[in-house]
Amino acid sequence: MLGMQTTASEPRLRRLNDALTVVVVLLALYVIFAPFWPQATYWVQEDSPLKSWTSNQESVQDAVDENWAGNRLLLPRLGMNEQIHEGGVEQLKNGVLRQRHTSTPEEGSNTVLVGHRFAYDVRGVFYHLDKVEVGDEIIIKWDGHTYIYEVSDSFVVTPEQVEIEDPTDEEILTLYTCTPLWTAKDRLVVRANLKEVRE
Repeated sequence: MLGMQTTASEPRLRRLNDALTVVVVLLALYVIFAPFWPQATYWVQEDSPLKSWTSNQESVQDAVDENWAGNRLLLPRLGMNEQIHEGGVEQLKNGVLRQRHTSTPEEGSNTVLVGHRFAYDVRGVFYHLDKVEVGDEIIIKWDGHTYIYEVSDSFVVTPEQVEIEDPTDEEILTLYTCTPLWTAKDRLVVRANLKEVRE
């Protein structure tokens, strides 16, 4: 009788073992391939309508849907259109965060926006920030106005170099995220100068 129970339970144990094996394999594949997923989606989105946007067009609305509400960061080279969040560092999990101790676009000075590059548990909105080039345009929609910036520089600093958030006499935009990819060793910084303001 005891031998029959053992034999009868073997198929169930085998099925359980097979199911657990499948789960482990799927988790391993996720851990391996998840960091590369943003790169794959970037290749697919090469024809994003935002990428064809230039400030020479009659209206920003030619490429940007006027129904996109709130304060937003638009980065045409990356096809990026992200809401800018306000508040503490906990808001980073939602995407792009304006450092609250820095300026806003209408105040001039240095407006600083930060975002994760890659993390398994939150959105890595600045995964492709390294692809931004000098001369690219960055658009900030803020309180009903459109601020058009032109990228002037891209560089790497250590986490201790917090002077990148200092106020400036010029009206600039500073974006930064962690680098190298998948680490928090340094910070990749993109700086842009205000070029134009539109109503």
